Amino acid sequence: MSAKRKQPWYYYAIIQHIAVCLAVAVVLVGVLVSLPEPTEPKVYPIRPATPAEERAHEVQQLADLLDAIRPHG
Repeated sequence: MSAKRKQPWYYYAIIQHIAVCLAVAVVLVGVLVSLPEPTEPKVYPIRPATPAEERAHEVQQLADLLDAIRPHG
C-alpha cells in the first residue's frame, strides 16, 4: 500500500486555523490588558430613618400583610 499524499488545501486549513486561534488570543490579551484596574466600591453611610419614614414602612408592611390574608376571588 502506498501512502496517499494529502491535498495542499489540508495544510492551508491547518495553517489558517492556527492563525485564527493566534489572532483571537492576541485580541483577548489586548482586551484584558486594557481593562482598568478594579477599584474599591464606594460605601455611602446610611442615614437613620425619620419617624415618618418608619411609620410609612410599618403601614406598608401592614398593608402587604392584609393584602396577603384577604381572600381573593
